[in-house]
Amino acid sequence: MLCDRCGKNTVSIVTTTLVEGRQVASCLCDPCRRAEAGGRSARPTLERPCAFCGAREGTVKLTRLSEGGRRVSYLCETCAQPKGRKG
Repeated sequence: MLCDRCGKNTVSIVTTTLVEGRQVASCLCDPCRRAEAGGRSARPTLERPCAFCGAREGTVKLTRLSEGGRRVSYLCETCAQPKGRKG
C-alpha cells in the first residue's frame, strides 16, 4: 500500500481519527510521518492507551458497574493477564 501523502513510499503506519463522528484512516510512510510531526521522530500516539501501563494499545475492554453507572477502560494484553499466569 502506498502513502496517502506522497503516493510513492510504502506505508509504515496507519492511524485512525474521529472526524465529525466518522472514523478516518491515514496511511503514511516514515518520511511523511516525520514531516507531519514537524521533522521530529515522534512516536505515534496510541488510540486507546492501556489504563494500567499506558505504554501499549488497550485491546481488552474492562467494564466496571456500580450504582453511579458504568466505567469503561482498556488494558493491553500483558496487563490484562491474571497475576501469576503467563501467556
